[in-house]
Amino acid sequence: MQEEDYQLIDRYLAGQLNEKEKKTVEARLESDPSFAEAMQLEREMALFLRQQPQRERLKEQFATLGEKYFTEPPPARKEVRILGLSRFQWLVAAGFALAVVAGALLFTQLQQPLYEQYNQHPPLALTEKASDGVNLSQVEQAFNTGRYQEALEGLDQYLAAHPDDLTAQLYKGIAALELKKYEVAIPIFDALRQSGSDFQDYGAWYLALTYLRQGDRARCRALLQQIPKSSELKGRAEALLEELG
Repeated sequence: MQEEDYQLIDRYLAGQLNEKEKKTVEARLESDPSFAEAMQLEREMALFLRQQPQRERLKEQFATLGEKYFTEPPPARKEVRILGLSRFQWLVAAGFALAVVAGALLFTQLQQPLYEQYNQHPPLALTEKASDGVNLSQVEQAFNTGRYQEALEGLDQYLAAHPDDLTAQLYKGIAALELKKYEVAIPIFDALRQSGSDFQDYGAWYLALTYLRQGDRARCRALLQQIPKSSELKGRAEALLEELG
């Protein structure tokens, strides 16, 4: 992999390529495993590092703060492997750990509202799933670059054919939350919270964030307290509870 390859990946994820260039990149993703792995890693990191003014600062701080939030070093590029739900869990673990670092720095410097400190979402990754005519790459790109209305529409189309896909349901709820479509987000998160699946803690977490954004701190606090100690979200929940007082 050359430096220009990473620049090309960054431009692709930022939506800066024309249609011909996009098709060339997507063809290479099919034929070049190392390029596909590099693309996936960049996609996973894009949500937290895509704002250039903060990117170098976070890299510098991460070296000193990383040991506080990770129990082992992050995987090297060549070690990334994408496999179903295990990938989602890796993304959540890595994403929320990065969010703790980023949130602490940004709050100090920008004095963000409380919700804005905690709405750091793991990147969406659906491209290995059957699409049934939906361009999942575009849906991913829309979500990961904050174009939530476009992402919501794409997820609706995908879920029409795959209503039991809990990953897609979760991200539909997140997109709706970011658009303040609470009437869409709340039923999704509540159903996930009660599903008994691996997504139930994420449902509780995002339902808590929904109430936080609505200004209902009592409901937010009650939901955070329900997240079990065994959950990888417990640290985030405890940090937010401390902020809520």
